[in-house]
Amino acid sequence: MKKGILCVLGGVVLGAAVALLYAPESGTKTRRRIKRFVEDEKDRLMDVYEDVQDRLEDEAGKLKKRFRKG
Repeated sequence: MKKGILCVLGGVVLGAAVALLYAPESGTKTRRRIKRFVEDEKDRLMDVYEDVQDRLEDEAGKLKKRFRKG
């Protein structure tokens, strides 16, 4: 599931980057837009990663408690 989500997100990022490269703007402006886009997506992906990591740690804690009681 996670691998599929990452593949989709990677495809979106790649598609957006290609679209920006073919946009009718100056090279400097396009590179600036690509850089900003990549930085924003990186931040967003880090947020998703941290959220998933927190959820996994919570679930691992719950499982440890269950086995200790068990």
